[in-house]
Amino acid sequence: MLILSVLSDIEYFFRPVIEFFGDLWNTIKDFFLQYMSENVFNILIFGIGVAILLIIVLAIMNRDN
Repeated sequence: MLILSVLSDIEYFFRPVIEFFGDLWNTIKDFFLQYMSENVFNILIFGIGVAILLIIVLAIMNRDN
């Protein structure tokens, strides 16, 4: 019973944070969809994700130099 109470408290604590990031994502998405199609937006987000991943990988590879 204690575990369910702790899980409920954790969910109650993090719910506003999750809702904030969900609202922020929807606001950003709605802004960009005014100026581009959904396919272009998806490609843009994917490209940004790949670029961030490459920067992280290059930083890890270059940390000894």
